[in-house]
Amino acid sequence: MNYRSAIIAAVAVIITMAAPFSVIDLTDADDGSDVTMERCLNEPEMTGVYLWAWHISNMGEGGAEKLAKMYSAAGITDIYVLVKATDGLIYYQQNNLSNAPKDLEGDDDPLQDIIVAAHAENIRVHAWITCVMDDTYVETHPDEGMYHFNRGYGCSDVSFQSEDYRTYTVNIVKELCKNYDIDGLLLDHLRYSHMTYGWGECDTELLMRSVDQGGYGLTADEYNGLVVNLAKTYGYTIALDDDGLYVSINHAPAESTPISYETDGTSMIDAYLNGDKAVRAFALMRCDQIDDMAQTLYDLKRDDMDMSISCMGETCEKDQAFGALQYGQILNNKYIFDYVAPMLYSASFGEDSEWVAEMLNNIDIGYDKYASLQGFSEDEATTDTCGLNDDINATMSTKANGYIIFRTGTFDIAKTDIDPNIGTMNITICENMLYWNHEKVIITVQNGMTVTEVRGGECFADSDISVSDDGKTITVTDPNLDELGDMGTLEIEYSGNYVKTMHPAFVDIIADGESMIVWHNTDVADETGNNTLLAAASVIFAIIVVLIVLMLVMFFKKHQ
Repeated sequence: MNYRSAIIAAVAVIITMAAPFSVIDLTDADDGSDVTMERCLNEPEMTGVYLWAWHISNMGEGGAEKLAKMYSAAGITDIYVLVKATDGLIYYQQNNLSNAPKDLEGDDDPLQDIIVAAHAENIRVHAWITCVMDDTYVETHPDEGMYHFNRGYGCSDVSFQSEDYRTYTVNIVKELCKNYDIDGLLLDHLRYSHMTYGWGECDTELLMRSVDQGGYGLTADEYNGLVVNLAKTYGYTIALDDDGLYVSINHAPAESTPISYETDGTSMIDAYLNGDKAVRAFALMRCDQIDDMAQTLYDLKRDDMDMSISCMGETCEKDQAFGALQYGQILNNKYIFDYVAPMLYSASFGEDSEWVAEMLNNIDIGYDKYASLQGFSEDEATTDTCGLNDDINATMSTKANGYIIFRTGTFDIAKTDIDPNIGTMNITICENMLYWNHEKVIITVQNGMTVTEVRGGECFADSDISVSDDGKTITVTDPNLDELGDMGTLEIEYSGNYVKTMHPAFVDIIADGESMIVWHNTDVADETGNNTLLAAASVIFAIIVVLIVLMLVMFFKKHQ
C-alpha cells in the first residue's frame, strides 16, 4: 500500500468516526414532500397595519389597549390610524386650528387612546390623512372642486389651486403635530384621481400662462393639441369655445361644430412618451402642484417624526408616463418624504406577487420604501388565502424596508413562535376581522413535522381541540374569537425537523363557512444548546482531521 492509499483509508475511518458529531442543517432539511407555505428570511425593518380610527371608538372602553396588545403579540411595529377620511370628517378632538368637522361622540379621542396604548407596547403610531379628497369641503365649496373635462364640477376632490383648502390642510397637519405624540404622518390621496380631472378655467390659464410668470407657456394651438389627445384617449366629443380653445361639447356654445373621436386609450400616453410639449407640460403642472403642497406640509413636521406619502401602484412603472398623467405622481429625487408607501394591491390590479416585486425593484432612487399590501377581499378583487403571504415574500425579496397591510377588519393573523431546539411552537390566533362568526381553526403543520401534544390557552378553554391520527392537522372547533382584538394561543410540541424557509404551520380560519385571509408571521428562536455545542465540536474535529492528515503525509514521505 502506498502512502496515498493509506491516507485515503485513514480519512475514511476518521469521517466514519465523525458521523455522531454531525450537525443537522435545519435550513436545508427536506423529507422529499411538498411544503406548506414559503417564508422569506429577510426581516422587515417595519411591519405595519392600517387602522380606521372608528374601529377603536366602536370597541368601547379599553378597545385601544386590546388592539395594541393584540398587535404587539402579532409582531406589528407600526400602526397607521386614519384620522381624516375621504368624507372630510376627522377622528381626533384637538382641532383648535382647523375646526374640521368631527365624527366623534362626546370627548372620545381614538387617536389619543391608540397613541397611549400603542406606545405602552413599543408600537409606533402614524396619523393617516386623506389630503385633497374631501366630500364635506366640496359640498360647502363646490367651485373649489376639481373640474372634470366632460362633466364639469361635482367630484369629491378639491382643486390644488384652492388656497383656502391648502390653508385648511396646513392647519390640520399643524394641530396633529403639535397636539399629539404621533411618530409619523402619512399623506394619502395627495394626487389627482384621473387625467380627466383638472381642466377648469384656472388650470387652462396656468398651462397657457408664460413661463416667466410661473406658467407653462402653451400656445392656443398647443393647448388644443393637448385636448385632442385627451379626446382621442377617452372618446370625447369636443368643440371650440368663444376663445378658440377646445372644450367638451357639454360646455361649448350651442352653435359650435362638434368633433367626435373614438376611444383609443393610448393617445395621451403615446404623446407623453414621444415628448409632446403640451402633454409633458400638462403632466409637469400636476406634478409640480403636488410637490409644492408636499413640501409645504413636510416643513411642518416635528424633527422627531417621519412624514410619508401613499402613492398608486402604477407610479412604480419604469416609464412613469401613466403615473405622471393620471395622478401627477412621479417617484423621483424631488420627493422630500422620509419614505414612500406604494399601494401594491396585486389582486385589485389583476396581478400576482411577481408584479409586486417588479414594481418595488423599479423604485431605486435613494429613499426608503414600504409596500402597502392587500389584506382585503371583495367581489371585484378577490385575494386567496395565500395571496397576502406571497406578496409579503415578494416584497422582502427586494430592497424594500418593510410592508403595511391594508387593513384592520379584513384579515386575521396567525403568529407562530417556534423553538427548533426543543421542538415546541406557540401559535397565537388573532381576531382581526369585523362582523364574522369564527367557527373553526384548522392548522396543518409543515411536512417533516408531527404534532405530539397540544395545549389550548384560556381563549380555547371551551373549544374542541383535536389532532389527526397522522399528527399533521390540529382542528379547533368553536374558538372563542368573537370580537376585534380577541386572541388565543395554542402550545404545541412536535417531532421532526423544521425547515426555516417555510412557515411551520398553515393556519386556515373558517368564518361563516369561508376561509379568511390570514397573515402568517413566524419568529424562530436562535439555535442554542446542543446544536451550538455540536457545531463547535465539529469545527474542532475538522481541525484534528487536518492535523492527522498532515502528520500521515509527513510520515509516509519519510518512510517510502
